[in-house]
Amino acid sequence: MRGRREYLCSGIGIVVEDGQWDMTTKSIPELLQRSLESHMAESDLRDDEELRQLLGKLTNLSEKVAAAKAQALARRSAAKLK
Repeated sequence: MRGRREYLCSGIGIVVEDGQWDMTTKSIPELLQRSLESHMAESDLRDDEELRQLLGKLTNLSEKVAAAKAQALARRSAAKLK
């Protein structure tokens, strides 16, 4: 298999590139955004206003997920120090 494909399996991203695979811990919105961008690059999807709006919403959601994750990690660290 040539090229890059991304799959989502139980919240874990699996990236297959030129026959090699790797697991990522990206958030689901990040994985969806990367997958859509990959399909755009391969001309499977048209770059139109609807797709740009969807990508913008996914970016916003990714930022919220990252903030929530950082907050949870900070709380966990603070709890360990007590």
